[in-house]
Amino acid sequence: MSISSPSPAPARKPKPVPERFQVAKTTLWFDRIMTKTIIGGGFTVIVAVFGILFFLLAVTIPLFQGADVKEGQSLAPAPQATGTWGLDPSGTQPFVYNNGRNVFFLDKDSGSLNPMPVALPDNETVCAHSYNSFLSAYPVATKSGKVGIISVHSGLNIHGRTNAHGPGNAGTEISPLHPMTENGEVPGRISGVAYADAGERKIFSTINETDQGPRLLLMTLEESRSLLHEGEFVPSGFHDLTECLDGRPVAMLPGNSGDSLIIATDTDKLLYFAYNEDSETWEKHQTIPSPLGGGERMTTVNWLFGDMSLVLGGNRGSLKIFSLYPHPQANGTALRLFGETKKFPPLNGPVQHYAASGINRSFLVSSPHAVRLCYGTTADIRWESDRLNFSPVQLAANAEFNSMLATDGQGRVHFFSIKDRHPEAGSKALIGKIWYEGYDSPKWLWQSVGGTDDYESKLSLMPLVFGTLKGTLYALVFAVPVAVMAAVYTAHFMPPSVKRVVKPVMEIMASLPSVVLGFFGALYLAPRMEDKVPALVCMAILIPSLAALLAWFWTTRPAAWRNKFNNGLEYIVMTPVILLCTWFCWEYLGYWLEQPFISLTRGIMSLWGAGDFQAASFADLWRNGFGMPYEQRNSLVVGFIMGFAVIPVIFTISEDALSNVPPSLIAASEALGASRWQVVRTVVLPIASAGIFSALMIGLGRAVGETMIVLMATGNTPIMDWNIFNGMRTLSANIATELPEAAQDSTHYRVLFLGGLILFSMTFILNTLAEIVRQRLRKRFNVV
Repeated sequence: MSISSPSPAPARKPKPVPERFQVAKTTLWFDRIMTKTIIGGGFTVIVAVFGILFFLLAVTIPLFQGADVKEGQSLAPAPQATGTWGLDPSGTQPFVYNNGRNVFFLDKDSGSLNPMPVALPDNETVCAHSYNSFLSAYPVATKSGKVGIISVHSGLNIHGRTNAHGPGNAGTEISPLHPMTENGEVPGRISGVAYADAGERKIFSTINETDQGPRLLLMTLEESRSLLHEGEFVPSGFHDLTECLDGRPVAMLPGNSGDSLIIATDTDKLLYFAYNEDSETWEKHQTIPSPLGGGERMTTVNWLFGDMSLVLGGNRGSLKIFSLYPHPQANGTALRLFGETKKFPPLNGPVQHYAASGINRSFLVSSPHAVRLCYGTTADIRWESDRLNFSPVQLAANAEFNSMLATDGQGRVHFFSIKDRHPEAGSKALIGKIWYEGYDSPKWLWQSVGGTDDYESKLSLMPLVFGTLKGTLYALVFAVPVAVMAAVYTAHFMPPSVKRVVKPVMEIMASLPSVVLGFFGALYLAPRMEDKVPALVCMAILIPSLAALLAWFWTTRPAAWRNKFNNGLEYIVMTPVILLCTWFCWEYLGYWLEQPFISLTRGIMSLWGAGDFQAASFADLWRNGFGMPYEQRNSLVVGFIMGFAVIPVIFTISEDALSNVPPSLIAASEALGASRWQVVRTVVLPIASAGIFSALMIGLGRAVGETMIVLMATGNTPIMDWNIFNGMRTLSANIATELPEAAQDSTHYRVLFLGGLILFSMTFILNTLAEIVRQRLRKRFNVV
């Protein structure tokens, strides 16, 4: 450095910060902790939301998975066996029978057939048999004309565990044999036998070959009872239905309901017989010629589980279901007859063999080179095999429908495992219209449980989604106008001294438990509103009209008279008049107008020939005159009660948005000569629209997710009807009602969680759309 260069100036020390401006270390430490806590809390909320979503997806995805059928081992029994194969309830013990004195169990390890004797009387020889997979039993007929049941038990239950018999006691039992005629003289030789067990009544039907042609005989057994004990089943009726035949019987299907019999004939006709309890006779109710149509002949006819539907297969591969449902008759009544309800895609070849589930409406059918697994309720194909390397000669499945076997022409037995946990579900069952048994058309229905094991589950979510939207709509129709207008009045018209009382009270109302509101609506409000509908209609018309009339009258008064009241205190004059109008409508006007309205309605409807009905009240008019249901706990009650639950939420947020409009804008508008209402309408409402919209969306989410109010204040009936005097069932109320009784991981259990996923998705989509709209409104009126 040269001598002439200037030396650098010394660095200035920063001035010390005054002590009063210094932040304490504990404050900084606490600020860091709270910052981390808030960040962690937000992250935890996000993780929790996605965790809920993933959990719901994990529970519900199996509902949409198909069946998994895998071929296992195949055996060639030694010696080769012919006859009718069956599987025990566990699906692990196959057996075969062929009119002898032994039922043979197949050892799947060695392939040997182990005989189990049947305790037939020495003088009896079996000449015909069939197989009932639901009972693991063979109905048999002997050459002497007697019938009975050979029950087969393997000693294992449906889970493959030892039952009361025990594996060491596997074998057969035979019931007492009974002749098919009352005098014991059975005509001809029995060539076919069928059996159905209805609990208190059992049915045997036989085809008897005689010189005059085939005869159809039917016998019923009923339990003989005494005061001391229950006795054995003894014959209670013998019937000869030969005269009702139209061709030679080729298939007999007595129903497990104990009152139906289906006969298929060689003339390609289906005959339906029903038992008449009054005359104690069997009557032919229906003849269906060529049910498959197009000249196609039936090759298989079998009951679907529940014995309310028939599965028909044809020689061209057609597969249809015919179900019992009411058919209108000429005399105005309805008779339950069979009709086509479902149709499957045809198979590649004639339908040859059939095996049904004993727990649901699943069934198996086979063509010469393929096997198909179907579900009857939804007409879904759950699984279909590729081309088989053998041609099935027989199909058999256990009652639990987790195992099946198929035999080929060489006597080889092929075993398959079936895994189809949720056949009742799927997109078609959950959102599509289904033609259920007993109904005359496809419908959306929710009825998850029934009183019998063969009940057909109805799991359509559409009535629940509809009920959710219906309850939300009626609640918002009542809540939105009241809450928003109250917020406008409170923010810009009410005196501050009164506002300091009103707003906290409204916020406290938001904390009222919904179970209290539901209890109040169900036990207090609903019974009193039942006969007060005319009064409510009068209120809905007169109160707004009277308020508008009072407002007009107020504006016509001299300014000196109006100035006696401070701005915002006009309610002191209006409130008593409105309360008096409400009381008058509730106590008197509704009753005075009810009967004239009924008479006027009857007169108008008489012009169309529909005025012949009796009505003493509005409820009777609604039921008898308009032909619509009227329930005490209905959507009107829900609209009022859930509206009161939603009003505080919408009011509070809307009032905050309206109060936060910059006072300078309001003052500028008033300086230009705008009235208070003009300021609110043209300045305040557009600026606060984003906040008001957010309030409406939060109120909508509150109404969509409401549970206890709709659970207690409605009939909780899952119907699709906009009728305001009818009930509904929402998704949330359905979950609260049925989830405690649903078996874990069952179809019912998973469908309820699917309802929760739909609620989650609805609120998520609504909130997302609401945020998008709110941001656009905020940009449009960006003055705050």
